[in-house]
Amino acid sequence: MIQVFADETEQVEIYNFSAAVGFEILEDSLAEAEQFAKDFIDCENKIYQIDSNPIVT
Repeated sequence: MIQVFADETEQVEIYNFSAAVGFEILEDSLAEAEQFAKDFIDCENKIYQIDSNPIVT
């Protein structure tokens, strides 16, 4: 399980999810897990930005 915290104190968890080696991440390493978490959060942020700013035509 990958846990994402608000800051270095690890007091406030903002998200947690699972990732499988060989599927979502390529190898069992901290660097891979951190990159996957960053990519996941970036993607979620982009979806939030799109949803919160609808294009009116």
